[in-house]
Formats: sequence, structure tokens, C-alpha cells
Amino acid sequence: MSTEFTEWKEYFIYQVGKVVTGYTPSKHNLDCKGNIPFISPSDINGNKNIKSSARSISELALHKNREIPKNSVLVTCIGSIGKVSITNKRSATNQQINSIICNDGFYHEYIYYSVLNISNYLVKISNITTLPIINKTDFENLKLTLPNFSDQKKISKILSSVDLMIELIEQKIEKLEILKKGIMFDLLTKGIGHTNFKDSPILSIPEEWSIKRLKDISIKLIDGDRGHHYPSQEELKKNGHCLFLNATNVTKSGFNFKNFEYISKVKDSLLSKGKIRLNDIVITTRGTVGNIAFYSNKIGLKNMRINSGMVIIRSDDKELINEFLYHSLQSFYFEFNYKKFASGSAQPQLPIKDLENFMVPIPQMSEQLKIIKIANKISNKILLANVLLDKYQNLKKALMQDLLMGKSGIKF
Repeated sequence: MSTEFTEWKEYFIYQVGKVVTGYTPSKHNLDCKGNIPFISPSDINGNKNIKSSARSISELALHKNREIPKNSVLVTCIGSIGKVSITNKRSATNQQINSIICNDGFYHEYIYYSVLNISNYLVKISNITTLPIINKTDFENLKLTLPNFSDQKKISKILSSVDLMIELIEQKIEKLEILKKGIMFDLLTKGIGHTNFKDSPILSIPEEWSIKRLKDISIKLIDGDRGHHYPSQEELKKNGHCLFLNATNVTKSGFNFKNFEYISKVKDSLLSKGKIRLNDIVITTRGTVGNIAFYSNKIGLKNMRINSGMVIIRSDDKELINEFLYHSLQSFYFEFNYKKFASGSAQPQLPIKDLENFMVPIPQMSEQLKIIKIANKISNKILLANVLLDKYQNLKKALMQDLLMGKSGIKF
């Protein structure tokens, strides 16, 4: 039958379970030789369960009063606020993490989802200073609204089934990305049907190919308008005439349009540089360097501009087809070039003067087209998998909003 969840009550987190704040042991006890995971915020990467930790500790270093058992709920409360996960074995954490060791009557998976559902609220209430923080007392006094234990398990089972699909799709995308890298490595070093090769400044390539710097090819490198008309945060809207790209819109896999920021037609007309054209490449050059996207006719948006942390690469396609260059830069060629010019500043960046010295392979035009066709075939599989991933991630958000607030019934 179908029924609404009942018996919902409010609980302080200190009533839900014991809260343990992590610590950092002495350096000589913090090493890879231990077998106890030592978890920091960087190990909490969006998965429900902790898969692995970058560091581990020995039994000697494990502080007995701060040992975290299996199925504890981890919540980052200093720095990267609101990241949540569950331990899959006996562990320890650093001081940025508060762990909830659930009491009887509280199901650890449900508490995980419940805290995850308020992660944005945690960010909001943290003291937004140089280092955001939620102290242990404030954390313990946060309230969660929970159903009875039986319903906690039933709700968790529904959400876990969606999480499993998300994880399987992510694994598929990861495998496809690895496959594409391998295929592109072969295509960009061996080409198609070649038997004779020569050394190049990067790797061995077919004799018929050449290696050139971007500045020696008919290519334009265009940065964004950084003048006094650059849009302020107040001028960026959820709707408008021209999409103004932000850091989340350009990823390792291409464009991502989950988050939109628009500028008006008037503001767009005042900006002199940075308007994207069909077949342009967009590359991030500040902060997160090297995310690359290609503006094909499959993109449904007509008006787009880059922000100040991006550069447009525009070819006339006479010697090097822009789409071929896009696939080349998504391969090992970018990493090889970037390592030569990587900035030593606190914020990673890639100035145009360095980007124009990037070396890229130039096959015959007919071969470029063949390589583009092969690369697009696997790229389309990755794109479809990402579309499916978005679908399940949105489903999870909707289910969490309903099930964790007692809005939807469930068939038993």
C-alpha cells in the first residue's frame, strides 16, 4: 500500500549521536605505512562512502578518544564547509571534520542524507571570514527532523538505489575518458595508416606531420574584456541576452550549463572583446587551468562571452581545423606544454604569451577530419553518459527534497 511517513520529530545532532572532532597526530606517526585511514576534506569527494584516503596512521598514532568506527557520518566544518560522507572502516580524521557516531534508533545512511540535505545551510551559517568554520558546540546544536527508524531505512534504500546508479554512470564516464585518452594518444602519435615516423619536440610522429607553435599558425588568441565595462556581480542575472561564462561552465569534458549567469543586451554591446563564435575553443587560464570546451553548432545558445579567466582560440581552418586542435589540447599535448610554462604564483595561470608558444601536431587536412570523426564518436558517448548522470543527480535532489521532508509516500 501507499502511505505517508509518520512520527517525524526534531532532534539535536548531539541527541542523534556522539560528535567527535578530529585531530592531527605528530608527523612521524602520519604516514602511508599505517593501515588506519586518516581522512581530510580532500578525501571527501562527493561519494556517499569514503573510498580511500591519501594518508593513513599507525595504531600508535590513533587517539582512542577520537577513533571513528565504521558507518560514522563525516561532516567538514572548517574550510570546505558541508562536505559529507560515511566511513566504511575504522578511521580517524583531521580537525576540520566532525564525525557523528550514531546512537541506536538512528540509521547512519539516513543521517548522512539528512545532513547532506542541509549542506548549503551549513555554508550559510559558517562564519564567512578568511577561514569559514562551524564550531563543535554549534554543530551539535543543529536540528534534524527525522522519521522513525524503520522509515529512515526505507527512505535510505530509495536514495541509495539512485546513488548506486550515479556511481555506476560515473564509473562508465571514467572508463570512457580513459579509453579516449588512450585512443587519442595513438591517433596523435601514430596517426592513421602511417609506417614511417620521426622524432619531434614532444614525441615521435608520422613523417608527413609537422609540429608548430600556435603563434606560427593562423590562429587568434582572444582574452576577455577586462576594461571598466566588465560586469559586476550585481549585473549578472539568471536570465538575459548574453550568457557570461563562469568557471563552472567550462569543464574537462567541455561546456556545462547547469549554472547560468547572463548580462543584458546593453552590457553586451559595451564589451569590446570576448564574444564567442561558432567553432571557437574556450580554455580556462586562471585558477583551474586547462578546462577546454568547443563551441559547436550543437550548443543551443547563440550569445556567449568569456570571463577574465578564459581565452578564446580561433582558427581560420586553413592549416589546422579548430575541432582537431580542440581534441589535441584535450589530450596529453596540453599537459606536456603546460608543464613547461606553469606559473609558480599562488594562483595557477596561463598567460597568452605562454599559450601562444604551445606546440601542436599538424597532420594533413584529410587526416585531421578522420581523427575528428573518431574522437567525436567516443566524445558523444561521454556526452550521453553525462546527460544521464545529470538526470539521476536531479532525480536525487528532487527525492531528497520530498522524502527527507516527509512530503512523499512510499509503497511497502
